[in-house]
Order: sequence, then structure tokens, then C-alpha cells
Amino acid sequence: MSNRRIFVDDNDPAIEYGPGWVFQPLKPGDEALTFTPLYDTLHAFSPSYGLPRSNFTFIYKGSDVTAFFEHGAGNESGLTACTVDGVQKVVAQIGTSVQCTSGVPLADGTHTLFVEVNLETTFDGIQYTPFTGNDAVGDVIYAPMDSELKRQPSWNLSDPMEPLPPGGSFDLDFIGYSLSMYADFAYKFFELPPNSNLTYSIDNYPPQNFTISNPANSLDDSVFQFRVLQTPLYPMGLHHFHLVFRGTNETVPFLLNQIIVQNSTAHGTLNIQPFPTTLSAASSQPTTSPVVSETQQPQGLSDVHTKSHVAMWIGISIGIIAILLLVTGILWYCRRKRRTSGDHEDVVEVVVRPFAISDRRRNSIEKSARLFQSGPNQDHPVHRYHVLPTHVPANDQRESQGESDSTVVTGPPSYHVAEEAA
Repeated sequence: MSNRRIFVDDNDPAIEYGPGWVFQPLKPGDEALTFTPLYDTLHAFSPSYGLPRSNFTFIYKGSDVTAFFEHGAGNESGLTACTVDGVQKVVAQIGTSVQCTSGVPLADGTHTLFVEVNLETTFDGIQYTPFTGNDAVGDVIYAPMDSELKRQPSWNLSDPMEPLPPGGSFDLDFIGYSLSMYADFAYKFFELPPNSNLTYSIDNYPPQNFTISNPANSLDDSVFQFRVLQTPLYPMGLHHFHLVFRGTNETVPFLLNQIIVQNSTAHGTLNIQPFPTTLSAASSQPTTSPVVSETQQPQGLSDVHTKSHVAMWIGISIGIIAILLLVTGILWYCRRKRRTSGDHEDVVEVVVRPFAISDRRRNSIEKSARLFQSGPNQDHPVHRYHVLPTHVPANDQRESQGESDSTVVTGPPSYHVAEEAA
């Protein structure tokens, strides 16, 4: 077949940027739901008063070329120039990305891609077709119907967009140190299929399981070139990739868009984060491998295993703390309730009976009577005193007894003696 396309990441030194571009490394959790940078990096430009526009240039040996931009951060109207060798080319939105593409193949030779922007824009990378394999600068792209990519069952030539059926598989022998896999998705009204499971393996390493969901929605009904897998790093060399679709006809369909094999070492080995992070951890080391040493563990698998354990212990700790807080709250509530009940029991009932004569008043009257009897003026003539009886009505239960319960105070004995003498 013809030469495979090459991918050049936005962070590759072969791309020359004008002023104002900012490098943005991303983590999988920070990426948009419908757009994933191919290698977790972007270059962003925001116009300002002093810098209303900027550009970048890429020189290559090949034919067709395409530059990819994120849709939403900018649009086709923000690309004021998209030229190859000074000739304006096509700018269009395709799916969730904006593309500047040369269109028809170009003549043999060295070409220059020039892009200028005047709106807020994020740039992801470039794909181009070299004339020969020796002209390639970047990582190799395998299209779905590449002759080296074995599909089971075989492709239906009358329907090249047919998803991989349940139990279907892909196999690929490649030279490199890791690979990325991308798929296409479409949104259908009133259809929300459940997620699909897939399994992949590299050489004799234990199979890894992962899940895909449909990122398309009513606003972005077509999502192309969406990353679903990024393997860990393996030693540079020959490897075998095997993928099996574990879904059904009712789950999310898997339609392969491309596979990018990371094998360029011109600018050092890329350290791309494995994706997704929910891969099942490897249980043991491979027994044999044509290239990989038995004692070598691919970078990323141990990180996934460690992260899963960290998440587990964090969940257990949070659960224990929640239980302790709940028990403490219950004990505090019960203790306060008992304290409140005890306070009510300690209240002494006081009954007030109005209009009753107290013993204190009676004692005062008796003291007054003794004063008359033992006063200091007993040798002097005694005047006749009459102490009138006092009648105090009671309004309580003694009210029915009438005047018989009235209190009568009589004069002292000296008063009675004087009265008889008179």
C-alpha cells in the first residue's frame, strides 16, 4: 500500500511557533468530553491589544498535510491563513475539530505549511504523508483498513464503516515503544446504549480490560478521532498488539478511527500517560517475549496498580471516619436527652394558696399579746382595751367552715382582772 501517514505532535520541535503561543500539558481528567488531544498536549494562542495575531510553520517532505485545532476554543473563521507553499488551502470543521488541510496530493519535494490565527485558538498537531519511509519525521499512523492491521472477521468491503462485532478482534505487529487507539462515535436520538468492555494485550503481558462509553450527544452528534486507549511504555522494539471487543449488539459500538504507534526517537521518548487509568492490574510478569526482557515491567502498569490501592485505602479511611462521626453524634444526643430529663425531675413543685393566714402572722399576734401582759407599765392604772376579734375569710377548702375557723385574739390576763374590779 502507499506510505502511511505520520503524526507530529504540537510539542514537536519541528513546528516553529510565532510569539504568543503557550504550551498546555493536560491530564485525561482535564480534557473535554468530546475532544481529547492526541498526546495530552496543546498549544494555545489568545490575541491581545499588543499581539492581535500569530502563526506557526512546519516544513516537511511529502504530499498532503492537515493541521488539527480544537473546536470551541477557536473556529474556522479564526484561521486567517492556511497555506502550503503560499497557496491558500481548505479550512473546515470536521466533527469536534477544525482542520486546515491541503486537500489534493502535492508534487514531490519539500513543502511549507503556514497557519495564521487572530482568535483564541488551541492547536493539537499535524498529520502528513511522506514520499518515502526515510522522509518520515514523527509517529506512524495505521488506518482501519491498513494491510498490516488484521481484523477478525474480515472487513466487509461494501460497508467499510461497519463496527467491530461481538467477539471481533484486531491484531497488529509494530515496531515502537507504545501505541494510541482512537475511535469514532455517533449520537442517535432516544438511544442510550450501555458501555462496552474491551480487552487488549501486548506480547505475553497479562491482558488488560477497559471500558468505552459514547461521548457524542445532541450538541456534538458526531465525534471523530476520540482516544479510547493509550498503552504504557515498553522497550523500543518489535511488539504484538491484540484487541478483543467484549460488547454486544446492544452496547456502545466500537468503530476504529486509527492507531498511532509511538516509535520516533529523533526528539527523545515521549512520556504519554496511560489511558484509561481503570485498567485491570497485571497479575504477573510475562513468561516469554521475543524482544522484551522477562524482568522488565512496562511503565504505567505499576502506576495503575498503585493508584487503585491508594483509592481503595482512601475510601476505607473516609468510611471509618464517617462511622465514627455518626456514633459520636448518637452518643451526644442520648446524653443530652438524659440530662434534659433529669433537669425536669429536679423541679420542686410549689403550690401557692392565696389568702391563707401563715403561721408567721399568728406568732406575731401572740407576741403582741404577751407584750400587753408583761409590759413595763403594769403598776400604772390600766386602761380598758378591747381587742376586737378578727375574721379572715379563707378562699380555699376552709371556705365551707364559715366563721368557726376565724382567728380571735383576746387581751392579756391583766386586762380581765381590771375589768372585774371595775
